Amino acid sequence: MKRFSKNFVVASALALGFVGVISGYQIRGNRAIQPYVEKNLARIIESQERNIGIKHFGIPDVRYRNLDSSSPLSLGKAGEYQPEEDTIYLTTGILVTPEDNLENIFAKIFTFTLAKNIETTLGHELGHFYADKLNEGLGAGNWKLNLGNPFTKIIRDRFGYKVIGEGIAEYFRIKGAKQEHKTEEHKWPRYKIEYLDDDIPYRIGYQLVKPIIDKHGRRGIEYLISNPPSNEELLHLQTYQRRISETLSKK
Repeated sequence: MKRFSKNFVVASALALGFVGVISGYQIRGNRAIQPYVEKNLARIIESQERNIGIKHFGIPDVRYRNLDSSSPLSLGKAGEYQPEEDTIYLTTGILVTPEDNLENIFAKIFTFTLAKNIETTLGHELGHFYADKLNEGLGAGNWKLNLGNPFTKIIRDRFGYKVIGEGIAEYFRIKGAKQEHKTEEHKWPRYKIEYLDDDIPYRIGYQLVKPIIDKHGRRGIEYLISNPPSNEELLHLQTYQRRISETLSKK
């Protein structure tokens, strides 16, 4: 029994030590991220403009933050766009650059290989930036990204904004980098409870907006952000997609 207790104490000490190392890394972050962004952000923007056929509204402000050191084993968002500030926030501790270097090795180890690629993260967040600035240019203010509690997203008839917003951001990520991407057809939601799955806005959103933006470009994005699906249309997205396409084709 004493031997078991000793082994338990040793194992606990090692586990706490590892948690402490992870926590320390979160505060430190990946030091390769900021230099990489400063060197490559303009290139990524130019690639999106060329491959999507749009013109970005300048270069967004980019700020860097750490994971919550009080919860060292929970990974947060790698990137987040704040429309009120026109700013992209990057969590450096869970991001890696394309190069093979010690900084990226640390990031992969201390995130259990779940670290996100900085190129794809920036590509997605730039999609939010474009939609927000386009919406402002239309005189409609900030694009509605932060919708609060996931249950009230559905109740308040606001989840359509999330589906369109994440769909556009995914389109910018994929098409902007000219990625070889086979579009996987997902089943359209039949029940509103399905929208509580965090992946739905990304998977279904991209599937929803892709044919519209492919055909109509900026006009398609403009119409989508001005006419997101209503609460009722969330369960009839194919009908919504067809309606938007037909409307744009007549203009």
